[in-house]
Amino acid sequence: MVQQFFAVMNPLLSLLLAGAFATLALRWTSQRHLGLISVAFALTSIAFWATAYGIGPNADFSRYVANVGFFSAVTLACVCTIMRAGLRVPVPMYIVLVALTVAGFAWFEVVMPSTLGRIYVMAIGFNAISLVTLVHLRRKPNWALADYMIAAAVCFGMLLSIVRPILAHLHVLDIGAEGTFLQSTYWATVVAFTPILSVGVGFVFLAAIALDIYEQVKTEANHDYLTGLLNRRGFETLVESDLTTAKKPALLIADIDDFKKVNDTYGHQTGDAVIRHVAEILAHHGQALYAARIGGEEFALYYSDMERPPLRAIADDIRLALAQSDGSGPPVEKMVTLSIGLHWRDTGEGLAQMLHRADQALYRAKRAGKDRVENSAIQLHSIRPQARA
Repeated sequence: MVQQFFAVMNPLLSLLLAGAFATLALRWTSQRHLGLISVAFALTSIAFWATAYGIGPNADFSRYVANVGFFSAVTLACVCTIMRAGLRVPVPMYIVLVALTVAGFAWFEVVMPSTLGRIYVMAIGFNAISLVTLVHLRRKPNWALADYMIAAAVCFGMLLSIVRPILAHLHVLDIGAEGTFLQSTYWATVVAFTPILSVGVGFVFLAAIALDIYEQVKTEANHDYLTGLLNRRGFETLVESDLTTAKKPALLIADIDDFKKVNDTYGHQTGDAVIRHVAEILAHHGQALYAARIGGEEFALYYSDMERPPLRAIADDIRLALAQSDGSGPPVEKMVTLSIGLHWRDTGEGLAQMLHRADQALYRAKRAGKDRVENSAIQLHSIRPQARA
């Protein structure tokens, strides 16, 4: 009765998960791994159906379909894990492991028939592909909660594929004679635990998608849509956090000279192109910890530990790079110049005071003729005389 229940539920649950991920793939087209994970669950559903009800002319064919379906689903799930992390999929390595697994399975199927041998081969294949996936996943910087959840699911799957063959080798689980495998206690554990693992993996990926969407929304909320740089909100949040431990923090404020003339003469589309072009130069040549567009044509770069001469050299390099633009940017780029104000934090200053003093330096650069760099004025602090005894 229990086996009949699982025989119906296993393919149904897998099919439902396949449909869910297919729907997400259609709605979230930038996440290509969602389509593959949908295919993985569809293959799992076919594999469960083949084992429970049979597919094709005979039982052997159904067994082949089931093994190919399960193994392909695991491989695709591992590929999706790598793709989701934004890493390069080790396709040649996966192909070699799949080929070796197929060869081993065929050996114990045709040359030296052995159910236990096929179990070993499949377990080794599962673990080898999972291990390669984990090793590559470690290369992802800045792991989030979703990454740990997926890694835990992979480890759990590896544990199951290790424990079952060991129990079969110790005769704790009976694998049955040739032709009776589907009635064995080993297969009963497969039928019982595989859907749990499949559903678990499915919900882990769904949770990862929810967390990814949250991170994407948070990133979009803190970044400028036009340039990809931080916006003012994101910039202030990150800088204020860093100021608590920064050694010699400094700001560079840059403003595009006569930007209104660019918009009036060439239109807002060209104006947007100019802003993007300047943002690219600031990001590439600014060497800043954080770079942001904090106003219409105003940008800010933050440095956690920066002396005066190096920052002045960076500012000059930015102006030079803009002047030497090779023509790949907007058509008016030869006309574009920047006025830049620099400020190094004085004792006790917060971000608001730093921005104010950097802006004052920027305004001096504007008043002095534009297309230049000005340092903030050095503030003199009065020393209160000591009272005489």
